[in-house]
Amino acid sequence: MLRSTWNCGNGLMATIQNTVTSHPRTWAHSGWNSHRNRCRRPYSKHVLLKVVVASLPSFLTLQTGQRHHRGRSVRARAIHGLRMRLPPGATVYLTGVAQELEGEPCEVLSFDRSGRWLVRFLHPRFRDRTALVPEQCLLFGYCIQPEHATSPASLSTSIALVDTPRAGRGLEVVEPMAAGSSLFKEMPFLLTANDVNEVCRAHLKMRAAAGKDDSQGKALEAFASLSAGDGFDAQALARVQAQASEVWQAMNFGRSEQPDAAQIRNLAEVLLRWEANRFLQKQSSMDTLSESRAEPDLYAVFSLVSLLNHSCAPTVRLHQVFQPLQPGSQVPDDGACVIQAVRDLRPGDALVVNYGMPELLQWPVEQRREFQTSICFETMASAASARAVGLQDYALPSRVPQVLNCGHTFCSSCLEQVANAGKFRCPTCREESSATEIRVNFALRDALVGKESPSTVAAARIIEAEAIDPPTEDEEAVTLRYSANCEVKAVTGDDTLEGKKKL
Repeated sequence: MLRSTWNCGNGLMATIQNTVTSHPRTWAHSGWNSHRNRCRRPYSKHVLLKVVVASLPSFLTLQTGQRHHRGRSVRARAIHGLRMRLPPGATVYLTGVAQELEGEPCEVLSFDRSGRWLVRFLHPRFRDRTALVPEQCLLFGYCIQPEHATSPASLSTSIALVDTPRAGRGLEVVEPMAAGSSLFKEMPFLLTANDVNEVCRAHLKMRAAAGKDDSQGKALEAFASLSAGDGFDAQALARVQAQASEVWQAMNFGRSEQPDAAQIRNLAEVLLRWEANRFLQKQSSMDTLSESRAEPDLYAVFSLVSLLNHSCAPTVRLHQVFQPLQPGSQVPDDGACVIQAVRDLRPGDALVVNYGMPELLQWPVEQRREFQTSICFETMASAASARAVGLQDYALPSRVPQVLNCGHTFCSSCLEQVANAGKFRCPTCREESSATEIRVNFALRDALVGKESPSTVAAARIIEAEAIDPPTEDEEAVTLRYSANCEVKAVTGDDTLEGKKKL
């Protein structure tokens, strides 16, 4: 039986069961939980349930006479609501409700005819009771769909898994395919919000259930088989390491022990796999009248689609299938990704796709190479070998290194190419930033103009956005326009795009 969520300060692996399904949702910007609910004095189950029922708002109905018992079912369908599409079994969190219920994790069951979602409370004190909740009171967390996890060993006879020295692990065809033909269709086995806490919760749930549930073990195996993002640069690695450390510390709140380096390293590897293999999806119906109320984007991880490498001469294209919202309906294959050949394929041809924007393929070769291999930082790398970097080698202010809201660094010259109405979507993690949220990476800028030696450039780039305070006198740099990715692998000189699957 799961332990009560009121028990704080247990070790990471010792509290997997408690943490994954029982804790209230964190509302802190970082960290596992705010302890607003978890650290209160425990109530008896009966008293607490009375408090919850008495404080329920009129628009949320607790089904106190019903209990839902989960059984095995194939979740190949998405449930459509008024503005959201959620898989059965997805973990969501209550928001905008009574304080006693704020942040409570629930499991999605169905969409009611009354226009509300039927959810099951996950905390044991609710005894599997359900509630009808308005859509605006739900926040998506994560959903594991193990029935969609595919082992590389189970590939069809027309596709093979290969390892290449340049691109790493990928897919190729083993029999002829005509242009326009569909090679395969795949549903994601993992969906998460853009939240590292939810990624860690989902992974811990897979680990906790793998020993008793073969399907969860299959999902865990599929996730572990994906690349851990070996192509990340120093800045990205430092950011993920910091996130993993925050998650570990929050999960072990109240303990005096020192951080466990091995456990933090494992969490960082989980986050790197997620970042390197996730694909952006929409869970809302977007229109001009409702955009402000739309739910945030979510990210999907696939077993096979995530193995497709990048090329400016793509052999396949991706098409994500989303049907028009049909409130109350369960729509099959909604959110599936279809892989189609863009030209005739011969045995041995690699299945590669364009990671960038569609217009990237129409750019001149030199401009395309600049976008892909970060020519602005490539100049820095070649100059570093000659032990000389100066203004004559790195022209400022046209290439001032800028930090987006997500913490990734890009140069202003590259960013200008893909600016869209004053908003900038990070090519690395796809988080959106506005012009007012972008700051100058002064440590890297100083290194580029020769204030520091080239050997310190890599170290300068690990500085997070939060640690950079732009001076007010640098108005010219701050007012530059910004846009695309120019931080690939300057110091190593590796111009491959392994690990950059972050659509």
